[in-house]
Amino acid sequence: MHDLLDAQPHRYKVGEVDLEVNHSHENKLRILKMQMDNWSSSSNNSRVPLDSPIGRQYDADMKRTDHLFGMLKTGVAKNLTKDEMREMNTLFKRYGGIRKKK
Repeated sequence: MHDLLDAQPHRYKVGEVDLEVNHSHENKLRILKMQMDNWSSSSNNSRVPLDSPIGRQYDADMKRTDHLFGMLKTGVAKNLTKDEMREMNTLFKRYGGIRKKK
C-alpha cells in the first residue's frame, strides 16, 4: 500500500512555477529549499536584515534544512523521522509553501 503512495507524484507551487515530484524525502527537502530561497529573494523579504529576529529564524531554518539534506545525500540517514517531517512541513508553510491538490 505504501508503494502506491510513493508512486503518485505530488504537485507544489514554488513562486510562479508548478512542480511535480515523487514522495521521496530528498525531493521534499529540495522543494523546501527552493521555497525558502524564493521567500528570501521576494521584494518584501530581501530587505530583512540577518540580525533581526526574522533573519535569525530564516538562517537557523536554512541551516537545519541544509543539515537534513546533507544527511540524506551522504547516506547517514535513509529517510527523515516523523518528527523531522513535521518540522519540514511547518517550515514549508512558514515560508509560504503551497501543496496543490490534483
